[in-house]
Amino acid sequence: YLISKIIIEQIELNSFSFFDFYKRRIRRIFPALLFLLIILTPFTGIIFHNYYLDTYSKSAISTLFFYSNYFFWSLGEEYAAFSSLYHPLLHTWSLSVEEQFYLIFPIILYISHRIFKKYLLYFLILTFLVSIIGSEIFSKQYASFNFYSLLSRYWEISLGGILAIIKINHVTKNINYKFLPEIGLIFIVFSFFYCF
Repeated sequence: YLISKIIIEQIELNSFSFFDFYKRRIRRIFPALLFLLIILTPFTGIIFHNYYLDTYSKSAISTLFFYSNYFFWSLGEEYAAFSSLYHPLLHTWSLSVEEQFYLIFPIILYISHRIFKKYLLYFLILTFLVSIIGSEIFSKQYASFNFYSLLSRYWEISLGGILAIIKINHVTKNINYKFLPEIGLIFIVFSFFYCF
């Protein structure tokens, strides 16, 4: 939501810079990520067998270049499986999804805003619906790919962009927000019973 709001407001003011945006992303992510790899790698070298060292080195490279979600999918690795203990960077799959989104989404927003500014909200709602419906369909036949893929996770992050546009356009200025926490709680409880 916050990132989308900043991007859209800057596009509106003709002050958005792709270079500055990506530079800020790098400055926010890379120091912590490099620190993690510097600390984790020596311990992995001591503890793990050669087979897992090879896999670890490949996962480290995929993490640095933000495609670890597809790397772990290619291994057939389930996130909660016992074997995931041998993949200390498995949790970076979500970081890769996030960064892939940040790589693509500003371009989508920029081009869409230039071509059909009035319909930007509807366009994002359409892509949101395509992603969430696709995610539901793929969850049955391609569960592993569905879990790791940006395409099936797009709806989760793009919702923030939709809310940002609604906020910027003051569509919700007369809405009372006090009931939103209760609605959120209802959705959380519902998803728990629906999933299990």
